[in-house]
Amino acid sequence: MRGAGYVLKGKSDGEWKYFKNGMEIEVHSKIRNEYIGYRVGCNDCFNNMWEYAAPLNGSFTYRWRKNFQLIYLISHTAKHLYGRGCGLRMLADIAVVLRHDGDRLRFDDVFQELEKIHLDVFSRSLFALCKRCFGVPDAVPCADMPDARCDEAMEYLLVGGTFGFNREITVNLVRREYGNTDRVTKACFIALWHKIFPSWKDMRILYPRLARYACLMPLAWMARGIRCLLFKREKTFTILEGLVHPSDEAKKAYVLLEKLGLE
Repeated sequence: MRGAGYVLKGKSDGEWKYFKNGMEIEVHSKIRNEYIGYRVGCNDCFNNMWEYAAPLNGSFTYRWRKNFQLIYLISHTAKHLYGRGCGLRMLADIAVVLRHDGDRLRFDDVFQELEKIHLDVFSRSLFALCKRCFGVPDAVPCADMPDARCDEAMEYLLVGGTFGFNREITVNLVRREYGNTDRVTKACFIALWHKIFPSWKDMRILYPRLARYACLMPLAWMARGIRCLLFKREKTFTILEGLVHPSDEAKKAYVLLEKLGLE
């Protein structure tokens, strides 16, 4: 990448970010390196991914078996929905697999693996949404979802746009803290604290040297704060204002995702 003129701007566990001419390219050495809430083992599920891959027509291109591909799509959707959000695009990806291979998938095996990473309930909710929007074979086991909840979930996805990034970032920051408290003021305070003082895991992406010199964290916090105030002032104050004067959207989002089986 460097030989092609790209500049390394961020590095973390299994992920490198390169920039050139306004383009960002992420290079991953791991399928998953982010956790979804309390779901222990969600990343480890893909450590043995080569056991489920086969070469395509004897070439150097490998393709997962359909069961494992579906498990990954569900996990990837959960990661994005728990984080910044996901939109209709990821739901459509799952619907394509269900419509094309729904009659041949071994759902007992799929749910057995999903149960290990606590995504079995969430997957049934996704299947129900796919059935509502795109139609899926009768063999696909869907959650018994009321129309009102289905409409609420679809509105949440559509408002987020194609990938879910259109939603205000403060909604997701506060929503993720409701798992520790049901008080909006405390949830906002924790979210504000984490935004001002990000964890070492997050900071080392911005400042790769922290991977070796964790003692430089205070200096990195200061450098990040100055950078935000000088070059991202408008966005920074918008986020801070949203955390100090929160709306009720974060609580609604938390309750919705809890009903879908994600929180």
